[in-house]
Amino acid sequence: MAEHPYQRLDETVHQRVRLGILSVLAMRGASFTELRDALDQPDGSLSRHLGVLAEAALITIEKTFQDRKPRTLLAITSQGRASLWDEFDTMREVAAFAGYPHRVTFSIDAQWRPFVLSAVPPGFSLEVEQPITVESDRVHGVLHPDFEVRGGYRRRWVRDGASVDVVFLELDDPSVPTAVLDGLGSTVDVPDLPAARARQAENESRIWFGRDRFLIRIFATGPNADEVAKDVAHRQHETMDSLFATASTGASLPSSSAGFSS
Repeated sequence: MAEHPYQRLDETVHQRVRLGILSVLAMRGASFTELRDALDQPDGSLSRHLGVLAEAALITIEKTFQDRKPRTLLAITSQGRASLWDEFDTMREVAAFAGYPHRVTFSIDAQWRPFVLSAVPPGFSLEVEQPITVESDRVHGVLHPDFEVRGGYRRRWVRDGASVDVVFLELDDPSVPTAVLDGLGSTVDVPDLPAARARQAENESRIWFGRDRFLIRIFATGPNADEVAKDVAHRQHETMDSLFATASTGASLPSSSAGFSS
């Protein structure tokens, strides 16, 4: 019999509470109290598991003060995030090995992840990354509900007093991104970014661009929001260029890219 994939499960990550901790922190940083309440864990138990994860360099623990009250702030590390994704991939293999009848749905949420800029903008740290589903409220914050959305992915980075989001959407109809851009109204061009449209206000900047059936929105807030949004938009555009170039060679890509055209 072939090696069972369960042998590759990581004992540090796979424990129930620690898996919960990493899953919460993969979405956003949290305080000790927020994490305790989210996981419904006693202080002592949670502290022990946090210690294990910190020793393995999967999370960071920062002691600070807010309004003169001590706070413990927790964040996942890049190593922790990679370990969590590896664990999820292995669990999918375990399910497939067992013949789980709905296993194909496990990969849907993450299939758009490679299409979103992964490099952290200078001075920022990752706060949130999450799949966007057809039912997601965030989809309707970008598009009219009548548009058919296959799915997408979102990353959000933050620093003191500033944030920047990248929302990537895949549409059923390749004419929709162009229609959305044409309907934006009062916008300005973005230098060196073909067909992109931008809308700026004080300490706020939004940029949209599309390609084929994909629509991308960058939203930055805080000081220098315009420069941050443009920098991230160019980086995201380069990510898309790279993916289209890969597709043109016939190389394999995530399943959602089946209809790429160059």
